Amino acid sequence: MNTSPGFVNAGGQDYRLASGSQAIDNGENIGLPFSGAKPDQGVYESYGPLSASISGHTIDLVTDALAGIERGTSGETSRALRFSVSTLDGMSGGGMKRGGSYFIAARPGIGKTALASQIGGAVAASGEGVLYVALEPSRGDIMQSTIANRASVNLTRLTREPQTLTQGDLDAVWGVANTIASWPLYVVDASASEAPDTVPRIEAAMRSLSSMPSLVIVDHLLKVQPTRRYDRQYEGTAEVVSGIVSLGKRTGATMLVLCHIGRGVSGRDGLFRRPRAEDIAGGDAMNRDADGVIIMHREDKYPTSRENVDNPSVAGIVDMVAPKLRGVEDNTFGRMRFRGEVQRFEPIVADRGAQCDADVRSEP
Repeated sequence: MNTSPGFVNAGGQDYRLASGSQAIDNGENIGLPFSGAKPDQGVYESYGPLSASISGHTIDLVTDALAGIERGTSGETSRALRFSVSTLDGMSGGGMKRGGSYFIAARPGIGKTALASQIGGAVAASGEGVLYVALEPSRGDIMQSTIANRASVNLTRLTREPQTLTQGDLDAVWGVANTIASWPLYVVDASASEAPDTVPRIEAAMRSLSSMPSLVIVDHLLKVQPTRRYDRQYEGTAEVVSGIVSLGKRTGATMLVLCHIGRGVSGRDGLFRRPRAEDIAGGDAMNRDADGVIIMHREDKYPTSRENVDNPSVAGIVDMVAPKLRGVEDNTFGRMRFRGEVQRFEPIVADRGAQCDADVRSEP
């Protein structure tokens, strides 16, 4: 051809043929499926009026898959967005799918926000954009948790007793603060003029940035309102879950959403049962649509047996169960330790001083 082939968006590397392209029905039949009088020229075959927005033929899908693999092996893109928390990376087979949606659920006081702040900080520190939608904590809470985590400074002393900080603490805080200031980390909270408390407003916040973030953290699910009124709360929550999943797929941003589990799953004897997927508001929609659902549990906070009541040996131990993690076996189990004073999740360390494996296995 001596003229432009008429791609959909060559600048955006979308080399499908636009409607009206002279390359349509202008190729040679080499035995592959085609639509129209003759095959099209080029890699992609057009399929009528929908071809400009839908490319679902097997040839196109295989071509896209191979192109993605080639980009990954050449280092152009990472095949996963790492949690940078060894237990979670081990459970998930290496991290989160880009454009996927992951829901982390726990009862109050377990450390969900600290975990999300640690994950977000690690992603931002690697140079990838992060948007933290803080609908329950404030922007200050997120930043204080991140500074305590990165500087290894006691959060209580940092926020409530700053006069007790040593010069070493202050040096660590200032050094970390200067580093964090250079990260592509953005935090918006409920005090914003248009709080991002619906999926469309979250998307607007994402698109207001100079580039689409790699990770969006939503803290937490029940603070995000559906776009219309429902008779039953779970129906509205299901709409929000589906909207968040769709948002990740459309934008390519990985969505990490925190969810509450009520305190009420306990017996009259003061003991608790371990939380399950059905205890999560919107759990049915998550199990259907999400790429991952992870449940956190701490025996020191919500003991399931008498022996763990006031038992110092279980202090800070966090059990992680994934009823669903796309690409790995269901009910994968992991365990780590939460050091609340510095807002950090760490792998369990054996008594002999050697680091244990992430203690990841399939829960019976």
